[in-house]
Amino acid sequence: MSTKPHEKYRPPFIQKILADPPLMPGQKPADFVDLYEQFELTQAGKAQSERDFLVALQATKLTIEVSYYACIKSKIMRMYQRAAVTDLLYESNDFAGNSGAANALKAMAHAETNKFHMDASFKDKSLKKIEAVGFGPDAVEVKAFVLCLGVISQVDAMIAKAEKRLLKFLEELEVSYSSRAKRVKHVAEEAIKHATKE
Repeated sequence: MSTKPHEKYRPPFIQKILADPPLMPGQKPADFVDLYEQFELTQAGKAQSERDFLVALQATKLTIEVSYYACIKSKIMRMYQRAAVTDLLYESNDFAGNSGAANALKAMAHAETNKFHMDASFKDKSLKKIEAVGFGPDAVEVKAFVLCLGVISQVDAMIAKAEKRLLKFLEELEVSYSSRAKRVKHVAEEAIKHATKE
């Protein structure tokens, strides 16, 4: 990533990081570089000082972190749907109140969870029964949300902390880099917004 005569300067430490960017699982190096370049090249022009380049790098890292947490949150909720199905199949069984049959019914509900996901007609029949016994049409999504609420709360806390660090950084940026701060904020907001839609 050496600088050609017609290209503007980019510090070696930035070139090294962009060649092997610090990524969260599932993120792509090209996305990190693209986001960095958006921070580096603002409406006010390209980064010029070492501080400018470092500012762009820090904003990229923080935005990547917030985006990752926002994206993983929806994946966590989907992951808990299996446990939700198992619970609902058990709770909608006619004999669920029989404490002597609880272990057998739980084992049966676990086995039926596989069938629920592999057999469309069994899934439809099960959802109708779950709704008929009073759980409602969105029972699986609601139950999954309830089951993962503790984990989601932890992720929300991580998002809030990361956003706070990002916002604090951008506020400091406004003081020393005020002519470019609006563009930097817009890039961060758009990247986070895009991640939450995935």
